[in-house]
Amino acid sequence: MTASARSTPLPTTSRRLWLALVLAVLACACTAGVTPQNELVMRPGDTITARTPAGPLQISAVSEQMRRYRFADTDATVNLDPRPSRWHGSLGLYSAGLTGGIVANEAQYDFTSVPDFLDWIRDHAPQAVYNDQGYIVALGRAPNGRTDIDVYRACIGGDPPSRLPGSRNADVRVEPGPAASSAQTVAWYGCARAVTDPAAQQHQQARSMLDIARQTDFWGLTDFNCPITEGDDAPGPDATPLPGDTELVLRPGERLEIRNRTGTLTIAADDERTRSFAWQNIVPGTAANGRDDLTRHTLTATLEQAPERVAGARGMYGCHRKSGDEHYTLDYVEARLNL
Repeated sequence: MTASARSTPLPTTSRRLWLALVLAVLACACTAGVTPQNELVMRPGDTITARTPAGPLQISAVSEQMRRYRFADTDATVNLDPRPSRWHGSLGLYSAGLTGGIVANEAQYDFTSVPDFLDWIRDHAPQAVYNDQGYIVALGRAPNGRTDIDVYRACIGGDPPSRLPGSRNADVRVEPGPAASSAQTVAWYGCARAVTDPAAQQHQQARSMLDIARQTDFWGLTDFNCPITEGDDAPGPDATPLPGDTELVLRPGERLEIRNRTGTLTIAADDERTRSFAWQNIVPGTAANGRDDLTRHTLTATLEQAPERVAGARGMYGCHRKSGDEHYTLDYVEARLNL
């Protein structure tokens, strides 16, 4: 197989295996447009320029709902969806990643104190940069090509801050646009109208993830486009010890066996960084192409450490095939939650 052949995307009829010990689902419940309840950060014409650990980023507010993102070799304009209800404290805007693979969030948070703000930054946005006025920017680029961009505005006790520990004013610059005081804007631009409780948000999100996991009673037929590194590109054994804050579920040599109404699944920990999967559907009609897929399948993948703690979880995820059925790919997350 040539290098060019390995980089060719799988055909649309390819089947993809979806497994998760911890998973998060972002549901799209879109509304027609921005409303007075939405708590936004950027007014039309505003520009934020940031220097993040992942590289420089510029964000321009084309309108109340549209943002232009410029970073690396990307220049993309994304129409964000207003949140119809508060989601983990956010009542702002978001993009689920359908445009250029950009997953974006923009929201306000009102913390009861500076220590609460610092706790939230540590647990939810450790790679973010922020200035003394509470403007927070984060840029993250995943191996599968997805880009996460977050823009937040923090208040403390109902007021915009004037000084925050750990701020990097030179790295987050805000240039107000001509509509900074325009009455034509619809959304709310004061401090968020709900107090943010970081600990309560973390517990709520973790419990939501477990509730979703309980409702997931099948495997074998989803398409998350998790990229698989094939053949010579697959990473070899890595003997480097994992960082001490990596919280995994399975120890080397352990096996997890699962049975549900649609089949069986076994996950084996070959070592700290490698997982072997064996699964078999028992219900007809589980193949993406409409044909039955009732044979036993296997796949072995190496895991990568999650770059940061998300919703309380700091584990590993798998996107690199070492061996196994070539028509299946993998989206796998393994982590612990302390509720």
